[in-house]
Amino acid sequence: MNLKILLGAAIAAFLFVGCSSPRFFVDSQWTNKPAKAKFIFSTGVVENQEDLDDVLVEDENFTVWFARQLEENVKFYSNHVDFTAERISKEEMLEEKVTLGKNPVTVGKPKTFNSDAEIYVVLNNLWFGRTQRTSYYTHNIAAGTPTTSSTNYFISMSGRYAFYDTGTQKILGYGEFNTNEEYVRNLGRDSWKRLIQTSIEEILENTPLTYPAAK
Repeated sequence: MNLKILLGAAIAAFLFVGCSSPRFFVDSQWTNKPAKAKFIFSTGVVENQEDLDDVLVEDENFTVWFARQLEENVKFYSNHVDFTAERISKEEMLEEKVTLGKNPVTVGKPKTFNSDAEIYVVLNNLWFGRTQRTSYYTHNIAAGTPTTSSTNYFISMSGRYAFYDTGTQKILGYGEFNTNEEYVRNLGRDSWKRLIQTSIEEILENTPLTYPAAK
């Protein structure tokens, strides 16, 4: 049986379950685990606000919910680092072009750094929305058997992240992520929560903020 996978134009940029995007840079000198760290993010784009109907309680703001989800779920992946999360305005989030290793990249950087945390994990260009993957199966080409298909549906999140030493404002790491959580019938709170958890795990991977990888 031959398998052909077609990704629609709207989702061609996304990576699906089981795949992770490359981490472009991690400073090899960054080895010390901080006592405190903070997620800093600006408002992201939610493709369909109705997707949040079963997630937010009455009159709750998405950015407040997202910050709380980061704080509640990072404890499962951080190596005993005290994490908080804060949303800043777009005006307070700068974009700078830098060269990390041999790669020119654009990083998000807050205008101001405070002493409330040793490390800032800066998230920017955040996007949330539904994606899908359709797989086409040709059962017998020679016999002309009709092609069948199946479609999988995902809630997805993408963006960029950068790690900063708040004392020196030196960038310690950078990457881009595309994470996806499959849902079967209805998109609910559990799918959103798992999406946040998967994103946190990928962002912190291979840094002193998380548990060392098993050898």
